[in-house]
Amino acid sequence: MAESFWMIPDIANVRTPLGILREQAAALTALTKGTLVGIVEANRGGPQDMFIQLDVAVPALNDYRHRILVYDQPVTMYPGLLWVGEGPRQPIYDEQTFISTVKDTLASERIRNVLATLLAQATQA
Repeated sequence: MAESFWMIPDIANVRTPLGILREQAAALTALTKGTLVGIVEANRGGPQDMFIQLDVAVPALNDYRHRILVYDQPVTMYPGLLWVGEGPRQPIYDEQTFISTVKDTLASERIRNVLATLLAQATQA
């Protein structure tokens, strides 16, 4: 066997934006007992970028989807750009900034209002 020059890093403790958003999507689904379903999709952006989208789907409303945020992630994960609703792109420089911005977004009054509206409509569908 030929000598390998690859130095494979230990990633056991690395949290990615994709993983963090998937955790939050699963939490929403569990908290609403499936009335609202968190969906995370990763799509190719530019040649070195990935767009990660967090949506809320409502099965009772023919899987209506509402986009919560999009993270434009470079191959290195950070720095990237976060879009929330119709607001401006926010630069995200590291994991801590990503987590705090996502936490603030998901706890915001705007998102609470969206969730309340979707839950009300889903329970009356």
